[in-house]
Amino acid sequence: MKKINTLLFSAIIGISSVSGQSTNPSPYCAARYTPGFQMDLSQYISSVSIGTWINNSGTSPCAAPHYIYYSNVNPTTLIRGNSYTINITHDAGSVHGVAAWIDFNNDHDFDDANEELGQGGGTYGTTLRSFNFTVPADANTGTLRMRVRTYQDDFHPSSPVVPCRWMDNTTPTDYANGEAEDYNVIVSAVTGIEKNEGSDELVLFPNPMTNSLGIKNSGNKEISTIKIYSVLGGEVQSAITNNIDVSALNTGVYFVSVVFKDGASMTQKVIKE
Repeated sequence: MKKINTLLFSAIIGISSVSGQSTNPSPYCAARYTPGFQMDLSQYISSVSIGTWINNSGTSPCAAPHYIYYSNVNPTTLIRGNSYTINITHDAGSVHGVAAWIDFNNDHDFDDANEELGQGGGTYGTTLRSFNFTVPADANTGTLRMRVRTYQDDFHPSSPVVPCRWMDNTTPTDYANGEAEDYNVIVSAVTGIEKNEGSDELVLFPNPMTNSLGIKNSGNKEISTIKIYSVLGGEVQSAITNNIDVSALNTGVYFVSVVFKDGASMTQKVIKE
């Protein structure tokens, strides 16, 4: 997905958001860049991925102040207590730092314990940074904000990357060059979502679903019960039939947990249209 020169559109038609992308981080702090008397380097984040979820944002930086909120990108779903890897691809220039955060307690900042997913200094010619992280067991469920950031600043070359402005003595100061991107993620209390996703033994169809959901069980295990959960972890429906009426469900993402009579279970993600 290409970055939109939002400020150019804003200057022409007087808005700060185009197609769901925004340069307004509210209610979060600004993550902007001010080159000042340093060179305005062409530094960018070209892609961010977690598992099979990826956003390819392109190899040109978004317009100054080089921050964009991708509110129009479908969020990935993370499960409390599960571990993941975030991959951040950026330009091959002299990047001083790369970092990522998720506001797990939804208090509109990235300052709390365990909210930093990882960070590290950049190396010239290196274009990929990967950080392993675990979603806290007490993380808020629902839609949360994630921030990814790179920077290059000769006056601040080796200190930890911060999600907002860094302190020059007592003065809040912008980084000189780099790019910051915000995304939505969904945190769910449902366990086992990734387990057996797309298993040949258990097929849910159609997916996306509308009024009914069929279950094809080609394995040798007998199904005991079927439960459907919302992304917040609450059970919304249960059944014992292989053809489930889901017409009463609202549109959105759900998790179908199939429990077998031997106690084993499989959980898969479905979409209701």
